[in-house]
Order: sequence, then structure tokens, then C-alpha cells
Amino acid sequence: MYLIDLIDTKKGDVISVVGSGGKTTFIYNLANELIEEKVLISTTTKMLYPGKREVDYFFCLEKDKDVKIKNGRTFIAEKIIEDNKVSGGNLHINNYVNSFDYVLLESDGSKEKSLKGWREGEPVILNKTTKTVGIIPLHIVGEKIIDKNIHRIEKFNNICKTKIGDEITLDVISDIIINSNGLFKDSVGEKILFLNRLEDEKSKEMAWKLLEVLNRKNKDSLKIIGGSLKRKEYFMLSAGGDLK
Repeated sequence: MYLIDLIDTKKGDVISVVGSGGKTTFIYNLANELIEEKVLISTTTKMLYPGKREVDYFFCLEKDKDVKIKNGRTFIAEKIIEDNKVSGGNLHINNYVNSFDYVLLESDGSKEKSLKGWREGEPVILNKTTKTVGIIPLHIVGEKIIDKNIHRIEKFNNICKTKIGDEITLDVISDIIINSNGLFKDSVGEKILFLNRLEDEKSKEMAWKLLEVLNRKNKDSLKIIGGSLKRKEYFMLSAGGDLK
């Protein structure tokens, strides 16, 4: 199945991607499926400088004054910063949203760690967002709550009522998903959960068990997709509403 079908993309969608463990890959995989359209890729925070195979056009507003709008994948950054990264913000994105068929935004940072906690002002969600996609990699279940696994570990522990050294269980994952200060904090539009790194039967079975936990705890509508962003394999777990 294709991401565009699973998340039901429509022209005019502004899709903000938050969470950890696959945000950038999700954006580029989705952009590839929309490559015949006018697609804007950007960030409201920071993002790695895109590779030549990942985008068709790159503009940095700090030096490029003439941004040409064409079919294909257009990356617009505000500035190029250190460590091969670019930065962006809501103001520069707002100026271009209406010129593209689809807008794909990386709206969160996790320092390449598997999970994170959120401080005040995070994530940075554009108010024109129509879909907020939250990404959680399930391979982390069974690991420990330690710094190498979790960005802003103190914030994470405050949200989940856990402590350093505790095991990362499905209950912990469910808490970070449904807590008002967790994965979908400050989200705008439809909420879509993507469970990443489902690459064998064991991980897929774990995803279904997580749905059972979410169903017991959560009463909100939540579309849930699973799969492997690395392999570009995706499937629907729950279409929203009742998670059963």
C-alpha cells in the first residue's frame, strides 16, 4: 500500500510530522509518491540538508530571492546552519503554502533518538496544518529508559511517570502517545500515528498488542498506520474512531 492512500492525502494538505525514529524518511517517502505534483518540503525547526536524490529543487531564502514553483519536490530552507543542517520557521513557510499542492513539514526534533519528551514550545506546528503525523519506532520496546534512547529524558519521565532505568513497555509507549503533553502535543488537524520498524512477525504482533492497550486507555479518534519506512512497506492498523 502507499502512504498517500493510507493517510488519505488531498490537494492542499499541510502535513506536519512529529515524534522520533523516522520523521525525515517519512517525509521523503511521501514526497516521492507525490513527485508529479508541486510538493514543498521544509522544517519549522531544524532538519538535515537534503541529498540530491531526495529533492528536485533546493532554495535557501537567506541567499535565494527568486523561488521558482515547479512540479516536483521543492525544499525551501530559511538558513543553512552548522553540521550539515538547515533551519526554518512558520513565517517563511506561510509565504509559500498556497503555491504548492502539498506541504510536508518536519516539525519536531529528537536528536536521532528513538523516543523523546517535549519541552515548552515543542513541537512547532504550523497553524495551517491539516494532518499531524506522529512517529514512534516500536523496536525500542524492551529497552531501558536511558539517555542514549530518549531525547529530553527528564521531560519524558515526567510525562510517563517513569524513571531512569525502567523498561520501555507497551504501557509506556501508549502513555507517550495519548498524554496531552506527549506525541500529539499542540497537534493541529487530523491525528495519524505511524508505528515504524515493523519488519517481522514479532514486531507486527507487538503493534496489535499496542492497539489493545490504546483501546483500553484512549477514547479519542486516532488513525494508526504501521510498517517499515526503510523498506517502504505500510499497512493500516486502525482507520480511526474505535480502535477495536
